[in-house]
Amino acid sequence: LGITVVAQDSPAGLVTLPAMQLARCLVVPHGHELLRIEKPTLSDIARYRFVCYNALHPSGARIRALFKRAGLDPQIATTASDASVIKELVAAGQGVAILHRIALVPEDDARLAVIDVSHVVPFTRTHLILRQGEYLRNYVYDFMEKFAPAWTRRSIMTAISARSAPAAAPALPEAQFIVVPVNNVAGV
Repeated sequence: LGITVVAQDSPAGLVTLPAMQLARCLVVPHGHELLRIEKPTLSDIARYRFVCYNALHPSGARIRALFKRAGLDPQIATTASDASVIKELVAAGQGVAILHRIALVPEDDARLAVIDVSHVVPFTRTHLILRQGEYLRNYVYDFMEKFAPAWTRRSIMTAISARSAPAAAPALPEAQFIVVPVNNVAGV
């Protein structure tokens, strides 16, 4: 079982199942000028120093391409390869950032403000990747049904046993996650 946000055609022997959509948001320090704009445009965002994933990270490449298609060149103040580091840099006033909404936890509310940018930044689709014909244990089906509710045990079984690509999943939900503190995860 694999989970990816990098959309690609499935190589022979693998089945890719669309799982959910991940929304992105603009993250700024409290009191930032962008909070006064109801629906900021990419031009509005590009006027400020920007903290971004590095160019080799899929999210970094997507965000850079989004600005480039709009004919904009944001002032990238610094880059990082981890959302937690990006949030710390934004909180420290180093710039603003576009992150997946699921990267934010309730503890971030005290130091960061979130602005919806779904009108200018598209959703990212996540996919589950499985080997065709693979036997899956019950707990794997249970996990997949919770992670991607559009897929049932029966539809997953049909997809991994089919000789052709599976039909698209029904409308994909926006990601909803339960935050589990790292110190409560066994083996970490």
